Amino acid sequence: MKLGKWIFIVAALMGVIMSSPAAIAAAPSGKITILYDAFGADPTMIKDWGFSALVEVAGKRILFDTGDNATIFEKNVKA
Repeated sequence: MKLGKWIFIVAALMGVIMSSPAAIAAAPSGKITILYDAFGADPTMIKDWGFSALVEVAGKRILFDTGDNATIFEKNVKA
């Protein structure tokens, strides 16, 4: 499945989950760290085709990773 479809699916699911009033009232604060990106503005990151994000919320961590190069991923995580 292409990256665009994955991003659309994740965004759609998050929209459905977060659109309910109960979810909005109970939504914990979180953090999203972009680790791999083809178009990001951060000058310390190496750009390459793919996308990875570390999502941290409610004491849990989820890694969405569609990156293409493990060496670039490692350098960006350290940066």
